[in-house]
Amino acid sequence: MSNPLPVPLRVMSAWRSKTRPNHEGVDLAAPVGTPVLSVRAGRVRRVTSDVGDAGNSIIIQHDADTETRYNHLRYRPGFKLGDRIDEGQQLGVVGMTGKTTAPHLHFARYELRNSRWVDVDPLTLLNFAAVAGGNQTTFNPTIEEEDMPVIIYEGPDPQAAKKLGDIRTGKAIRSLTAAEGHALRKAEARGAAVFITLTAAEFKKL
Repeated sequence: MSNPLPVPLRVMSAWRSKTRPNHEGVDLAAPVGTPVLSVRAGRVRRVTSDVGDAGNSIIIQHDADTETRYNHLRYRPGFKLGDRIDEGQQLGVVGMTGKTTAPHLHFARYELRNSRWVDVDPLTLLNFAAVAGGNQTTFNPTIEEEDMPVIIYEGPDPQAAKKLGDIRTGKAIRSLTAAEGHALRKAEARGAAVFITLTAAEFKKL
């Protein structure tokens, strides 16, 4: 079993968390252009272009009752229905197509139950220690990584003072520090995501 990204895994939003109960997958943050890999061998069941929330996406069916989905790819995957896919084969690269607030891969797992495709927790497929170069990442779903706070803008001018908060609710927590603002500008220039760890007290304000 392979991971869908060859980099340390960072969870932006978990599967069906308390703040996103209808979220049918897990959002894994990564810079634009990061390779997206098939976690298992299978065949292409569907390829979509940049339409709707999912953006450019591909669905791989692994057996009669299991499939995985990979959304928000930068380009439309160059595969056709029925193509054979090997485990670890590159499907595309991370992008921001569809409905997104930062570069990431939306990775979902579905199982066929009673003639219906039902989403199940994809984190059970992922190995947070087995990543490229032997690096190890941590996963703490109780603080910042289950529902990552993002940068929102206040005021009519898009370049107005940036605030840290939750873009889904528009609730700001505080202004960015100088160091955080510098990190954000560098990340924006690279098309990358930026992570700012909240204190436990700040997290409770979300």
